[in-house]
Amino acid sequence: MRGEIDTLWGQLQQALSELDHVVVYVGANGSEQAIAHAAKLPASKVTFVGCTCGLPYKESMVRSAGLASARRVVCECGGHRTMGRIFTRFMETGELLPSS
Repeated sequence: MRGEIDTLWGQLQQALSELDHVVVYVGANGSEQAIAHAAKLPASKVTFVGCTCGLPYKESMVRSAGLASARRVVCECGGHRTMGRIFTRFMETGELLPSS
């Protein structure tokens, strides 16, 4: 499984410069690699979605990656409903989130 994840991250990394924006789910465990990959983009192109579990650690990782000004969305544990709403909104309107 780990090899598959690394392969997929490699493919995403190759496409990062072509993407307008990236939405990254930051879970309670294992988010370090996702944040490290997101750090290859300007903070203005990144939105982090995560629950409040371990929030100080997640925030520390985001700041350490130089993404302190990236947008954040607080969600339920697991983030399934919130990520689904973000996806649906994007498909219907072309916008990720309401303007803040």
